[in-house]
Amino acid sequence: MKGKRLIALLTCTALLATSAFTSVWADNEVASVNEKENKVVGDYIESSLDRNVPEYVPEFDLYSSIPEAYPAQGVQTLDDYYPEVRDQNPYGTCWAFSSMGLAEFDLINKNEADKSIDLSELQLAYFTYNSQVDPLCGTSGDYAIYHNENATENFLNAGGNYEWAVRRLSQWVGATNDAGEVSYTNASNALNNGINSSYAYNKDFAHLQNAYRINIKSQPNDVKKAIIEHGAVGVMYTHYYSGENHLNNSYYDTKNMSGLGGGHAVMVVGWDDNYSKDNFSGDNKPANNGAWLVRNSWGRNTLGYFWMSYDTYTLENAAWVFDFSTDNGYDNNYQYDGSLDTAIDSNYTYVANVYNVNKKDGVDYETLKAVSLSFLNTADVGYTIDIYTDLTDRLNPLSGTKQTSVSGKSTYAGYYTVPLDDEVKLTPGSYYAVVLKTDKKAIEFEWTYSTSQNPSDKTSPIIWERKASNNFEDDQVSFYNGYGSFAISPNGNYRIKAFTTNNTNTTPAEAKYTVTFDANGGAVPIASKEVVKGNTYGELPQPVREGYTFSGWFTSADGGEQVNESTVVALTENQTLYAHWTQNPVVEPEKTSAEKVTAVKDAIKKELDKLEASNNITVDDLNKIASAAITSTGYSDVTFNVNGFTKTDATSASAGKVKANIAIKCESSSESIVFEKNIAQLPKTDAEKLADAKAVVATAIAGIEGSNDISKQSIQKIIDDALKNANITDVSVTVGDLNLKSATSKEAGSVKAVISMSCGTATGSINFEKAIAKLPKTDSEKVADAKIVVEAAMSAVDATNELMQADIQKAVDDALVKAGITEAKVSVGELTKTNASTSAAGRASAVISISSGKAMDSVIFDKIIAKLPSVEPSEPDKPSEPDKPSTPDKPSEPDKPDTPGDKVDGTIKYNPSISTGSTKTDVSVDEAKLKDTVLNDEQKQIVANGGNADITFAVTDISKDVTDAQKKLIESVIDSKSEIGMYTDISVLLTITDADGNVITDKALISETETKFTVKLKLTDDLLLKDGSKTRTYKVVRIHNGKPEIVESKWDEATGTLSFGTDKFSVYAVTYSDSDKETVKDPVKDQNGNKKGDVDNSKPNIKESKDTNTQNRGSVKPELKAASKDAVKTSDDNQVFLMLVVFCFTVACSIVGVKRLARKN
Repeated sequence: MKGKRLIALLTCTALLATSAFTSVWADNEVASVNEKENKVVGDYIESSLDRNVPEYVPEFDLYSSIPEAYPAQGVQTLDDYYPEVRDQNPYGTCWAFSSMGLAEFDLINKNEADKSIDLSELQLAYFTYNSQVDPLCGTSGDYAIYHNENATENFLNAGGNYEWAVRRLSQWVGATNDAGEVSYTNASNALNNGINSSYAYNKDFAHLQNAYRINIKSQPNDVKKAIIEHGAVGVMYTHYYSGENHLNNSYYDTKNMSGLGGGHAVMVVGWDDNYSKDNFSGDNKPANNGAWLVRNSWGRNTLGYFWMSYDTYTLENAAWVFDFSTDNGYDNNYQYDGSLDTAIDSNYTYVANVYNVNKKDGVDYETLKAVSLSFLNTADVGYTIDIYTDLTDRLNPLSGTKQTSVSGKSTYAGYYTVPLDDEVKLTPGSYYAVVLKTDKKAIEFEWTYSTSQNPSDKTSPIIWERKASNNFEDDQVSFYNGYGSFAISPNGNYRIKAFTTNNTNTTPAEAKYTVTFDANGGAVPIASKEVVKGNTYGELPQPVREGYTFSGWFTSADGGEQVNESTVVALTENQTLYAHWTQNPVVEPEKTSAEKVTAVKDAIKKELDKLEASNNITVDDLNKIASAAITSTGYSDVTFNVNGFTKTDATSASAGKVKANIAIKCESSSESIVFEKNIAQLPKTDAEKLADAKAVVATAIAGIEGSNDISKQSIQKIIDDALKNANITDVSVTVGDLNLKSATSKEAGSVKAVISMSCGTATGSINFEKAIAKLPKTDSEKVADAKIVVEAAMSAVDATNELMQADIQKAVDDALVKAGITEAKVSVGELTKTNASTSAAGRASAVISISSGKAMDSVIFDKIIAKLPSVEPSEPDKPSEPDKPSTPDKPSEPDKPDTPGDKVDGTIKYNPSISTGSTKTDVSVDEAKLKDTVLNDEQKQIVANGGNADITFAVTDISKDVTDAQKKLIESVIDSKSEIGMYTDISVLLTITDADGNVITDKALISETETKFTVKLKLTDDLLLKDGSKTRTYKVVRIHNGKPEIVESKWDEATGTLSFGTDKFSVYAVTYSDSDKETVKDPVKDQNGNKKGDVDNSKPNIKESKDTNTQNRGSVKPELKAASKDAVKTSDDNQVFLMLVVFCFTVACSIVGVKRLARKN
């Protein structure tokens, strides 16, 4: 049963690792080297760790503020403090260059190296692909071998990534100085002959202590802090050549970028939050300003340093941080994880590695000082490390003595070195255990993964063989605790390391060394002597050499360090000391006059070269320099003369210049020196600085608008920002107290202040004075104004039996329109009316509600209806009963108020906005349908609850702004004979505000409606046909959603108006074409009843013309026109006679009816 459970466990673990761990090998495009630009891309093999970056939020922010740009001096700072940009050409090793660059920048930031540092990228790349067993043999069974014979690319072009770099560097494979076999200049030889295995370990200049992954997209400030601390972070992206801008040294790509390129690793070394988005190439600019300053590996002149937009699409999430040390204090790295690939133990959080303490010559014991943990996939992991020594059962990590324990919590996902609070002594030959507990499933173990020519074929030749040893069958050094006791882990070895130092209990024997003396051209009395390490050198021999004076003993024949009797011996091997000599002065023969003149000339020129020109320089200064030069040469018989001295003083506006000629003479020999130097431009005076600042301040305050809300602080900030942008820092500008007269709805206001300025001794001021526009009336004021108008209107309304609520509303509305009051809402309530009769007066009353916003008031309409006059009785004899008189026509009933479910308390306003240049445009629409056409259900409900809807129909002339693409679309649907007369843009804009005045939808563009708008364009004179022998046809073309189409339209020649209906709103064009006029057979009407020259475009099948809208001038013959006119006149005479007869009959009937009605009453 136990065996079955173990087999099942192994199977589940294997399946879990297979599903959770994806291949890091990718078919990245490996571009060929561009010989001209030395670019190599496609050499980064993207890892899942580059994409999936868990976030960690620090509890404490160690940086109070982050600068908007860093470093302050940009690339100049990088040139001053860091190595020159490297060049990976001609290999795909960007990942190695970026990794070693991170190490170099980190060490320089810690003052453990200077800009001369040069770490080997070749050593990292070679041993990543071709591994060696570590000195303690802990990684035995783990290996990586690259089979060049099976690959199309050599290992230097196969690519890599930061994850593999972390694995190798944490194994102490590097970092090594770039020299000897591992110099990058030896790369070609390394491809053919390999590199000596001794370079894998023990030649390291520094070791990786920690590595972190931070999400550069979601935590950019944390990345910036890491750059400040460590100098740089490593990132990867897909480099497209089309994303480059060489003019600005910038790069930006988008989701839709395509073309030659591939994965690339670079270092981010700075940033500028205000770097303009306009500095990037292409029509599709970044949405935001801001860019990272990036260090490349293509040489200084090929995007050596460039700016990458924050919005770059292919920039992956992970920013890698490397933390190195040149002196970590450790001698040994106990480890079992020598492979590159990793999986997470998703089953256990309690594991251990057991180590055997190696026996080494001269080492009595070791001291365990630190442990490393790998949480590269997980952030914020709580852990406890227990150390057990002297195990009695090497298969039981708890069978020894617990010596110490340390607990903590990781931050970002990464690799961590954890120092022990209490160091632990380890006996050679004994076993000790590092036991690890975590608060989440984050423990990592090594994994086997190889690549072949054909991954689907198991027999396919292996290209890169990556193997992890079998812990369960072979090593049995990694354990898990899942059921209360430890068992051998069926996975690869856990990525837990232990770091120790070597120690000895014995005092070393006295170290003696032989020092040999090299007289270095002289003679020495003794050849050598014996010295003791830790003692001084003691008495040293005195050599002799003819013509020279002995200067001392040195460790090198040329240079080196000086050694004297008191120097303490610190040798590890025998030594040779070299004598240094100073040649004794030689008496030279007398110089000729020419030689003296030349010597003096050289001495004067040397001093003049040192002279810094200024406005204070005088001819006396040149005389003193020449005189001192003669004195220094000792040639007192040489004379000189300074002549032709001129000087133009420098000012704050321009540089100056000083010139002179110095003649030198000795006997018959002479020479001259032409002295000419520029005087540096002077800094500006305080007054000039003040004037510059005054101009900036004047411009800044000119753009400030006066308002009741303006404050001294807001003015000060605008001025401070303007001075900062103008790079003016040494002028003090202070805004004085404001003299503020607030504006009201009845009166404008003003604001005044004195702005004081000073720079050194210079002072000045600027008066700030702005008018404040009158405020809009309050809702209460609007209601009060409306009430006055309503009361006046009501006084003019006569009360009659026929008076209706609608009559009162119309009187109110007309009065408000006439008074120009549009914002107050006035509603006449239900009219209560008692009709007047002949016996009693009546009464009409209603409440008129007035509101604006939350302000409300009312006016009472209450009037008496006068009694009706009495009607005279009719004659006694009663005629036959006449037909009942028809009920008098009632005035139209006022609109009934909406039912509660349909009630709309708000307003819907329709505002045409026409801007078509000289073209006259009219727009008509069924406004009653606007609500159902334009508003959705939610917007209707807002209006129903008292909100407002403003619908603007806008027609705009865009003839000057139409794009070439739009022109081509329009031209694609018209024939070659047609011309384009004008372009317009037709838009419907919707603004929704709720009952409280909050804007819900602000000028939203409505692209389509269910109800058509009718647009009438009155064409300008230049679009009308002036040639009577031609016929002109007009068409309307619309572009909607990128599709051009001809819209049905109608031309009215009489008014010069082109009409069309549309329910889609976008770009429109009016086109026309001319053709020779045809003979018109029927001058009056065609078969469809349309007059010629007034053709309905909706009937395109008329035989007389193929064109839809035709302008015919003079096509009807004069005699036909006269005949038509006579026919109409005859018809009119008959109609008049008939109408007269009907009218007389109607009047007679009315008189009889009235008499009968009176008699009946």
